[in-house]
Amino acid sequence: MNTFVSPSTLPLRFDAKTSRFRREIRFRVFAAEGELADVAQVAFAGDGRLRINRAEGEGYETRAERERWKARQKRRHAGKITRLMSPSGARAIRVLFVCHFNRKRSATAERVFGKEPGLDVRSAGTSDEALVQVNQRMLEWADIVFIMDEAQRVALAQAFPEHPAVAAAVCLDISDDYHFLDPTLIGLLRERVIPHLARLRSGVRSIN
Repeated sequence: MNTFVSPSTLPLRFDAKTSRFRREIRFRVFAAEGELADVAQVAFAGDGRLRINRAEGEGYETRAERERWKARQKRRHAGKITRLMSPSGARAIRVLFVCHFNRKRSATAERVFGKEPGLDVRSAGTSDEALVQVNQRMLEWADIVFIMDEAQRVALAQAFPEHPAVAAAVCLDISDDYHFLDPTLIGLLRERVIPHLARLRSGVRSIN
């Protein structure tokens, strides 16, 4: 696994709804040197909360458990390789989704479109507190960049002045009003992203 999770703890605060004190822990995802951070490698619970998986087989007490873990990893890797290649053998289209915190909109987009054959999908955020913070290497890697609203274009232009990917980024006009994997959000993403991917697919014919 080339993606690492770094937690940070926020100050204790009072929750008026539950009449209890709560402490929020935020996570950021980092990649190993020479790799792109992959939010899809980070597990989320059904309610959108982050759940950390065991890494590299650690925590398995018996040899049989470790072997079962290795077998699952091998099947997962084989499936990923299959998804990254289209039936014709063309290179997968590299898609980058960007929002503010990379916790709801863009993370949902990566989870949804990352399952489609012929696509290599990543997501990131423009904030310093984003789960994965966007960088220049991501912009240069992507064949197409989707931003959720124009605030991301402004932030990208400030961080990467005159980078061609910023002007070319496709704005989906999706406001930050949805939780992770919200069905309405998924519907909007499919409706607005698929036409762009259909046009792009016809232009990606060879492996670079």
